[in-house]
Amino acid sequence: MYAGAVCAPGGETSDAEFVEQLRASTQRYLRAIDDWEAEYSKYYRLATPFQISSDLAPFQQAFLGARKDLEKYLPRVRRMCMRHEIFDPWQIILRVELGANTPQSGQGAALGRNERNMVVQCLDQLEEGSRVQSVRAVEEPDRKPRRRGLLRRIIDYFF
Repeated sequence: MYAGAVCAPGGETSDAEFVEQLRASTQRYLRAIDDWEAEYSKYYRLATPFQISSDLAPFQQAFLGARKDLEKYLPRVRRMCMRHEIFDPWQIILRVELGANTPQSGQGAALGRNERNMVVQCLDQLEEGSRVQSVRAVEEPDRKPRRRGLLRRIIDYFF
């Protein structure tokens, strides 16, 4: 179960609710990266990827908190991406190195526009996939649940 998740009667959130929570967590993570980089670029700094100055400490804590929150969603996101055959960009955005470049070097941000677009596209596709899945469930309520074998249950659990 995910922290702060609203439970459905079955004990787990629906896919649509999960995608909504994932979108909020992702926005918080991206905002934490932007805030960190804005504060980092205020002063001339040497590239020190493993040292955090005292003025960046609160921004670093916010970034780490947002990252930890986003990491909770990853197992289910991977399964949903595989189920809907969507590219999974989450590992790419979690491998961000903040402070690896000096602000004056002219190199791009820690997380570029392409990575952000991949995440937005994935979220939109997951939202659409969960909507289609919920529509199918509403349209076929009379369908008698069939008995699934052990192999089918294992495949359905992971995909």
